[in-house]
Amino acid sequence: MNKFIKAIGREAGWYALVFSDIIIKFLPGKFTFILMRTIGRAVYFLLGYRRRIALNNLTWVFGKEKSSKEIRKIVKTIVNDLIRNHYELVSLYHGGNSGIREIVDIEGRENIDRALQKGRGVIMVSAHMGNFEIVCGRMTAEGYEYSAMAASSRDERAKKYFSRIWKKQGMDIIPSRPVFTALKRSVKALENNRILAIYADQNNALGGAFVDFFGRPAATATSPASLALRTGAPVIPVFIVRVGENKHRIIIEPPVDTGRRDGDKPVKRSSPEDWQAEIMEITLKINRIIEKYIRKYPEQWWWFHDRWKRKLKDSDKIG
Repeated sequence: MNKFIKAIGREAGWYALVFSDIIIKFLPGKFTFILMRTIGRAVYFLLGYRRRIALNNLTWVFGKEKSSKEIRKIVKTIVNDLIRNHYELVSLYHGGNSGIREIVDIEGRENIDRALQKGRGVIMVSAHMGNFEIVCGRMTAEGYEYSAMAASSRDERAKKYFSRIWKKQGMDIIPSRPVFTALKRSVKALENNRILAIYADQNNALGGAFVDFFGRPAATATSPASLALRTGAPVIPVFIVRVGENKHRIIIEPPVDTGRRDGDKPVKRSSPEDWQAEIMEITLKINRIIEKYIRKYPEQWWWFHDRWKRKLKDSDKIG
């Protein structure tokens, strides 16, 4: 029964994508935007299971700081922003990415430029926050070469749909499975001095390690830390936040302190225990930075995702 419901959900999601693409492409911009915001209000009530996850997650993090009314308001804002984000993404796609410089500012660009001068690429860690899907288009508009590790959609049609959008932005897509192939391509991207984007804020269904996230053990990807130690590439947190009706800001933080002992060169492996401890320490630092941005912009993160879905077992690593 659960599989049947999920299949129905995927079908509904696909036809919603097709419908939204058509109206964004052919209807006047202002009318389309009003229509999609109206749809957003209805979507809030249709989300059901995902809405409950969002409310539970927000209550866990902000329950002592915000009222239930404030928490519900955040969820409604997120739904409206998801609609706006998709509208902007598809509009840019059909417009050939023109105008992206006008709607997205970049703050802290010198942090990436300085890192790329070292010739080892940049591991860009980020979160599903704001209109994260237009970050690539804005960075490639400035001439940066951009790769991103991404989980493949279970719906082949949706996978092809978004792949077309990302490739038009100039993104080299690295599927996160199989793991060995993903890591091999990631290392190659860094060797070519590219930006490698990894979104490290979602439940890691397989592998990774349990690291504290908002006071709870969360299955977290350790690939940013592992790649940093193997290659010597700096880890730079990058986030995009909405700052207006049709205005965004990409914020590029200074590199995460990875504790490299030999300048900027890759770290030579010590004992397995020390190596694992270093990976856990770096991963915890990344989580803390992501937490900072979520606390600052709670209405812009994907609370609908079941971040703590995978539960800790005795055999799991924890940091």
